Amino acid sequence: MSRRVTKPSRRKWALLLAGICALSGLALVPEERRLGLLFGKPLNPVTFVPFRVVAREQVSPTSFILTLRPFWSLGPRRREPGDDDGSAAIADPFSTGSSLPPLLFALLAAALNASREEGQRHRHPNRAVVARAWAHGLWSVEVKQPQLQIARDYTPLPPRGGGDAEAAELEAGDLRLLVRRYEGGEVSTYLSRLAVGDEVELRGPHYKFDVAGRLGEDGGKVVFLAGGTGIAPAMQAVHKLLSSKGTPETGDESGAPTVSILWANRRREDCVGCGDAVSSAFWSSKGASGPAQDGELAGPIVQQLREMEQRYTGLLSIKCLVDEERKFIGAKDIMKAVENGHGVFSPRGSSTVVAESGNCPLHSQRVTELSTDEDDPQQVRCLCTGEQPGASSRAGKNLIMVSGPDGFIQAYAGAKRWTDGHELQGPVKGVVGDLKAKYPDVLRDWIVLKL
Repeated sequence: MSRRVTKPSRRKWALLLAGICALSGLALVPEERRLGLLFGKPLNPVTFVPFRVVAREQVSPTSFILTLRPFWSLGPRRREPGDDDGSAAIADPFSTGSSLPPLLFALLAAALNASREEGQRHRHPNRAVVARAWAHGLWSVEVKQPQLQIARDYTPLPPRGGGDAEAAELEAGDLRLLVRRYEGGEVSTYLSRLAVGDEVELRGPHYKFDVAGRLGEDGGKVVFLAGGTGIAPAMQAVHKLLSSKGTPETGDESGAPTVSILWANRRREDCVGCGDAVSSAFWSSKGASGPAQDGELAGPIVQQLREMEQRYTGLLSIKCLVDEERKFIGAKDIMKAVENGHGVFSPRGSSTVVAESGNCPLHSQRVTELSTDEDDPQQVRCLCTGEQPGASSRAGKNLIMVSGPDGFIQAYAGAKRWTDGHELQGPVKGVVGDLKAKYPDVLRDWIVLKL
């Protein structure tokens, strides 16, 4: 007996066919775009996208770390009771009394469950964006103050722990920002008032200097002068330069540079647990208090610095100095790091590394002074005259990097200069400029970068 197909039935079958086509097409979309359709827009340098505060750690009375996680477009935009892991539960748009055809319902439910599983594995599209940023090395994000509609750059901290812990943080697409609240600072004050579950909008990533490209492939030396929260770019540099190289644990340190960090803070409370040195292998000297005692409670930044130094034993050394204790980064500290490293052989001493080229954007100090820290991502190769196409390794230069408040950078390396709306590096002055003038042969193969 024949049965006439009613209009509602035709509508259901049309929806079924449309659903099958949509799901089939979704399978052909590249993973990053497909995840974007399911979970929302990833971090990008054009538009601000929402993140959620999932953790807050106090570092000192005025500084703290915010852990931010991207929203999922299929989930609620606020933390809900029972949401213990900080991930949003994906709302089911289908009721049990759905009028959709059973097959279409099953197909859409399967797609929803697949997205749930991906979400549980933290495969948010932001993961790929963040992975590329860490592969570059130095980068920042803009944080928007919604009431005043202004933004400020912040430098994400590298993932913690290494191994599975680091992989889990990267998979989630999380960002950790070290923030200091300043009196009159609109964005820092806004961030200081955020609680777990609150929303904040970010834009980025904005890539900074290519440190690996400047060092070359045979290692070299890096001396990093960090003031206050300027320790974040220093930690990024360590993550970039050492995490992808061999370590003493693996028995292969070829191509790994040595990194010396001098970290200055105004008060001891800003670096609790640091002592004068995280380790005394290189920095110990008469009158120094040495590393912190095991019983001393270290803050989260110092804990991560300790973990990094332990992982990169012999390649990384860190010294902390506190203004209120009348201990400052001096010329002798800088030259000790430049000349001695920290007791580890470096393939690049004080001899000439590359033939100087007035046009090389990576290895000419003169060209660097006329550039911004965002110019490097556009550069693809070294233009030094001594660089040979068939060379077995790419040559480079050693680096002195300075990061912190404007006054700190000006004191140690000279102020940056604004020209036509761009913040240029400007000439090297300050303490480092004086050292370059006093010891031209020793510092001949060193490039100075201001962050």
